[in-house]
Amino acid sequence: MSILIFKMKSLTQRHGEYRVHRRKIAVFLCVFSIILFIPFLFPLPVSAQLIHYSSIPCNVNKFSREFYFNVRNEDSIVPQNLHPEIKPCYYKELHIPVISGKFRLNIRYEKYGYHPCYSTILAPWSFLKTMNLFVDVSPGINVANDNFISENNFGFNVSNLYWLKPDSKTPGIGLSYYYSASNFPDYLQSIINKSHVVPGQGYAHFNKSGNSYNNLSFYIAKNAGKYFTFEGGYGKNFFGDGFRSLFLSDAACSYPYLKITTTIWKIKYVNLYTNFKDITAGYDNWFKAENKYGAFHFLSWDATKRLNINLFEAVIMAGKSGNHNRGFDVNYFNPIIFYRPVEFSLGSPDNDLLGLGTHYKIGKKHVFYGQLLIDDFVLNDVKEGFKHLLHPKDSTIKWGSWFNKQAWQLGYKYFDVAGIKYLNFQTEFNYVRPYTYSHREVLENYAHFNQPLADPLGSNFWESVSFLKYSVDKWYFEVEYMHYLTGLDSNGTHFGQDIFKPTYDTYMPDVHNIVVPEFYNKVGQGIKTTVNFISLKTSYLIWPPMNLRIEAGYIYRTQKSIIENKTTNYFFLGIKTSLDNRYYDL
Repeated sequence: MSILIFKMKSLTQRHGEYRVHRRKIAVFLCVFSIILFIPFLFPLPVSAQLIHYSSIPCNVNKFSREFYFNVRNEDSIVPQNLHPEIKPCYYKELHIPVISGKFRLNIRYEKYGYHPCYSTILAPWSFLKTMNLFVDVSPGINVANDNFISENNFGFNVSNLYWLKPDSKTPGIGLSYYYSASNFPDYLQSIINKSHVVPGQGYAHFNKSGNSYNNLSFYIAKNAGKYFTFEGGYGKNFFGDGFRSLFLSDAACSYPYLKITTTIWKIKYVNLYTNFKDITAGYDNWFKAENKYGAFHFLSWDATKRLNINLFEAVIMAGKSGNHNRGFDVNYFNPIIFYRPVEFSLGSPDNDLLGLGTHYKIGKKHVFYGQLLIDDFVLNDVKEGFKHLLHPKDSTIKWGSWFNKQAWQLGYKYFDVAGIKYLNFQTEFNYVRPYTYSHREVLENYAHFNQPLADPLGSNFWESVSFLKYSVDKWYFEVEYMHYLTGLDSNGTHFGQDIFKPTYDTYMPDVHNIVVPEFYNKVGQGIKTTVNFISLKTSYLIWPPMNLRIEAGYIYRTQKSIIENKTTNYFFLGIKTSLDNRYYDL
């Protein structure tokens, strides 16, 4: 495989100074928010035929980890070719019966807390069939410094009946939006101050009472015959079976996209074209930020009833070359996997990545999964790395080339642990070499809106994350433990964790890059930093049609390095619906 040479511009970043809520203001805001939401706890007038169809379960977020986790376990109601490693799935792909004029999730889904969601739109509004309101008010207190913390989100989504039948000729539409005014624990706020973005949400507008931000997503989709689905919109996508994805995850902000999904036999194939944004220059306006584009291929093949093999390919291209506005290169509209011959014929101007994934089911309750991501690869340097493992004291071996930018994942899921129904366990290990996902040009790194498109930790790290989850009746319990090691930068250094820095082994006057070492690079180099994160959560479902819950939890986080030790220790209690996945365990 050819070596890609990268070029990036210098990273410049504004750093805002954050001031936490004063307690009285925060308490007032939370109480006012809850009172404001009370009228929505009662059903609005509905049409005679109660309907809850949309492109996803309308009271479950499109990337719900619990939903997809349990879908994989329900072979009796989920078709073999569902391919839940491609998220979000389409509602038409689930086996959902029609019962007395209502569309219902199977009763086993309801045991997970996913219930029929009823229309709040009157009958004359025949095109939009569902409308749902969202709320997330979660006040808390940081015991370590007695600071008050609160996350406040309010929004809605609407959709129609597109996925009523697989051969539907009606276009499907959906839109969701919510506004947030929140403040966060110190460790998370420091990340927000640096990136100016709330992880996975939106641009953070700082004010004296915290952060305010908006989150918008929408889609329009249409079947084209039996095998094809065309979809365009503004949102996210996820490729993989794990908690993290080393290919493409939903950990970054939403973006415009065009998606073509082909389903034939036991194969599901996705062509995805995207418009990303670079805001490292400090832009807070979407239209002023620099354009960058992505083209993705993901092929999922159920080789047997137990074995799935998937292939991934991505290319990131800058929207501008010098003073020339390049736009989206039409060569990458080629729908056939692989891009590499096309990219090579263009003189390797762009950043491409390749990946191989798999999962294998053992018995009915055990699933092993994994991913291998190749950003750059030099075979001779890989051989030298293996030689170093066998002969660590041999100083003549040049190991750890910065050109070798790879990542891998191994994971395991155990359903109904020890025979206890709906007690589930998951553990996962991710390993990402230094400088992976970075590029010589900042416009061609694997990121969007100051956030990585894969694992939110960037690169130069390994992490272990485990979950134990249990649901019974309307109760839900979850324990998460995560440990990771990374190497951070000090002033004037670039050890490979920050993918927004120019990455090259010689000095480039046009970008003033920090020269990276050609050899002897290893995970954890730099300021060695270890983080432990423990989260305990329990929730009770109080209104199924909206998946409205009361949730309480406790989070304990420690961060240790030779220059700084931090401890976060806080409790929270809130009322919330399912908005989207949160990646605050950093």
